[in-house]
Amino acid sequence: MDAPQQPTGSPGAFMNGLEQGFAQSYGDRLRGARKGARADQDASEVERICSARTLEERMQRMAEFRRGRWYQLGAICTSAVAGVGLGMVAQGVADVRVAGVPVMGVLGLGGIAAGAAIDESLTTRAFFAVGGTMFTIGTIAYAYMHPLPAAPDAQNGGAP
Repeated sequence: MDAPQQPTGSPGAFMNGLEQGFAQSYGDRLRGARKGARADQDASEVERICSARTLEERMQRMAEFRRGRWYQLGAICTSAVAGVGLGMVAQGVADVRVAGVPVMGVLGLGGIAAGAAIDESLTTRAFFAVGGTMFTIGTIAYAYMHPLPAAPDAQNGGAP
């Protein structure tokens, strides 16, 4: 709901302009700070790779950068396990299905979209995308493990 229009020069118009300016400048400052932090991280990583004395050592550091570290892989695996578990729990709590397809699986698209949209490291993007995908798989797994009861057959006098 939009704020009511205030007459030009009124205290209400002044406050509305102040609020809009604050929100815009805060967002700009936040984006600028994140951009600066990312540039510092990139410069630090380049410095670390290039500070190696031998080509072999630089290649080893570059390979480590490309593959990621053990804890990054651990975070992605944790996201996968948590996604499956949360998907199964969510589907169990609200077991709604349309033509046998679990509706809760749609919520996993949020994680997939976040992983595709954010401008962060590959690990962070994979964390969200894998978690969202596995959430959806968790809802499907719950639906397969807990089939809906068959509808009674009207021709057999209501017996399934």
